[in-house]
Amino acid sequence: MSGPRYSTLAYQTRKRSDEAGCRRIRRAADESETTLMHTHSYPLFVPPDEVSEKSHREWSKQDADIYFEWRMKSLDDRIRGLLCFFGVPEHIQLDRGLLLDMGQRAAPALLLEEFSSVDDSGERNLTYAGYALAADMGLLTAKILLRTVDTIQWTIIRKPKNDMLYNWPVLTGFGGMDLEPVGGSIAEAQGILLGVRGPDVWARALDTWAGKALAHARGGRSGSQG
Repeated sequence: MSGPRYSTLAYQTRKRSDEAGCRRIRRAADESETTLMHTHSYPLFVPPDEVSEKSHREWSKQDADIYFEWRMKSLDDRIRGLLCFFGVPEHIQLDRGLLLDMGQRAAPALLLEEFSSVDDSGERNLTYAGYALAADMGLLTAKILLRTVDTIQWTIIRKPKNDMLYNWPVLTGFGGMDLEPVGGSIAEAQGILLGVRGPDVWARALDTWAGKALAHARGGRSGSQG
């Protein structure tokens, strides 16, 4: 049986937690919220009304186009808002170093009350604001990935209809699989809450997916020359 044609930022299973990173995250979260340079609530990730009432699997082609257009038009504003929230200059260089820095800021923030809460079973889960923060970290990763490898591009999964990401925006250009950076980032943020992921998770994802895209591009060029 063939594997899935897409993947998330959780590109491999790491059996051992990044214990040192997790300890740093929790120490930072235990400090005063004033260490985070913001004075307002984090903006939620709210899609257009036309498509918000249905699952993406139930969207028409027009619905999928509406969502895709909204995602693309709002992407830069979401990233600017993310940087502004943490007091990072808007015109900073978008590169791996920024992802490392933002990971150090976002990871402890996810443990704050605004971004996660503890349920009756004692498990910590993302709030709506937490989902939005994680989603925006995924968009930032995608933006940097697109700047790193010019063969990567956004597209919509149009078929097959039983694909888990049917009608959903993904990044292509990796050969045999697609990347859904928002959902993947949310999964990694949940891993941070569980203590099994560290603040460098987004930079690691960039390394892995850029490597896949470059390898695929090189393979395509060598094949065309053969």
